[in-house]
Amino acid sequence: MEASGAEHVCVVTWCLLCGVISVVGNTAVLLAASLYRAIRLDKIAVILITNLALADLAMALSVILPTSGAAMYKKWLYGDVICIVTNYIESFLSTASILLLCALNVTKLTSLLFPFRARTRTKRTGYRIAGGIWTLSFIPIIPDLIFPRDISFDSTVFRCDAAGLKHVDKWLDPIKSTLLVFVPLGIISISTIWLIFFVHKVRGLQKQSVITSILISLVFMASFVPFGIILVLGENFDIQNPYHMGCYKVALFAPFLNFMANPVIYLVSITSFREFLVKKVLKVKGWSNRDNLSMSRELSMSRVSSQNVLSSLKRTNALRQSSVISTDVLKTDV
Repeated sequence: MEASGAEHVCVVTWCLLCGVISVVGNTAVLLAASLYRAIRLDKIAVILITNLALADLAMALSVILPTSGAAMYKKWLYGDVICIVTNYIESFLSTASILLLCALNVTKLTSLLFPFRARTRTKRTGYRIAGGIWTLSFIPIIPDLIFPRDISFDSTVFRCDAAGLKHVDKWLDPIKSTLLVFVPLGIISISTIWLIFFVHKVRGLQKQSVITSILISLVFMASFVPFGIILVLGENFDIQNPYHMGCYKVALFAPFLNFMANPVIYLVSITSFREFLVKKVLKVKGWSNRDNLSMSRELSMSRVSSQNVLSSLKRTNALRQSSVISTDVLKTDV
């Protein structure tokens, strides 16, 4: 079922919008966190946010933007090898993003429940958590490497998709869905609800970190609602049904929202990151304002000096007049 004209335009626009905002936003997050230390939260949160931004940026460059090009021309432009690689990369990065978000929520929740124990955490702890997550993210790729699949371009959704192996997928899909979708969604949902109760109990940077975790989690859960519907349909999913197929297409493109929304969430919820961006964006304008300010100061100084000259002339004339009057009075007395 090929996409209609309006649907095609919506897909291209959505992919380009998500790709561009994700690249620009996540690059700014990485620069702010790594080079300028402009994200001032607890150490573990900063490390996990940095790794999440790295995964989002890689997803935008390797999946979202190539998909936008394929959707624009309605064909795969990058060769069969890249088609296979992007399919593996998408699985790897999607898993990493989900697990990093789980770790962000769990570490934040445990730091609030056990504050004294959280103080003993160091940057090394955060790096170990992130490294373990990147390692675990390879697990979904291993079955595909053991049981090679035919990966080809699907023109209906403008994506490279792997052909299913019924004798393998029959037992593999439930395991992957449970470990990579249901369990992480459960952890994220429970921890998010729990964190909501702490919003009014914390202050300062701690509150900013809690709000950041909550907003990222809510966007993530909303983007996976169509995918959840597909899982619920299960064997009842009918590719000929336009409603089922429409839900399937939305389920494929809705997760792009996460990679675009995360930098925007940081901009809204993290004060130090917002101030950093404002300072950098307005830097050029600040220099022009400084030049205008110096010019206005010079003008004001010239005005003040001219006013001083006029006032001194007026005083001189007044003194002359008073001296003339006093001499006339003396002459009259004499």
